[in-house]
Amino acid sequence: LSPATYAALPSQSFTVINSDDEPTLDAISSISILEDSTVQTIPLSGISTGGGVIQPIRVTATSSNPTIVPHPVVDYTSPASTGALRLTPVSLKTGIVTITVTVEDGGQDGDLSTVADNIKTVRQFTVTITAVRPVLTGPGATIVSQRPNLTWTAVPNAVAYEVFVKNVATGQNPYVLDTTTATNYLPTFDLGI
Repeated sequence: LSPATYAALPSQSFTVINSDDEPTLDAISSISILEDSTVQTIPLSGISTGGGVIQPIRVTATSSNPTIVPHPVVDYTSPASTGALRLTPVSLKTGIVTITVTVEDGGQDGDLSTVADNIKTVRQFTVTITAVRPVLTGPGATIVSQRPNLTWTAVPNAVAYEVFVKNVATGQNPYVLDTTTATNYLPTFDLGI
């Protein structure tokens, strides 16, 4: 075509839209654990910027109640498709906590520090922590010793037990207050029974 032909063609306007798909993260299953459980590792998978675009990715996680489960530690290096969370429940705490995991990509400029154009995907799961209490197994109903050997069932993952004995006759509270790592306790003085 000659330059004159180009000039005779009608002009057209085009708007180019640079779309950025949402980042991806597979669903995360809720968990139930016992009170005083050790560190829990939660796998993360399906992490991507979405749409095959190469951008930096940031993964963060927060707890709805850090007094029961502190904010998780995130083990993730961009641009991997997998990662993990490490949860460490607070000792002697129980309840249901929601963990929120956010995957954020660098947006159209590919820069995580310019958050205005970053795109996020959020997933949530719950951590249910169930109380576990030891059951007193001895002595029996009739105590004939001034220093009875108190025994109880072991609690999984327990690191110590607090022994609390109240003198019902005098109302003295606590009459014995001590800590042990064993599943029994022998008072070092007469209980005055």
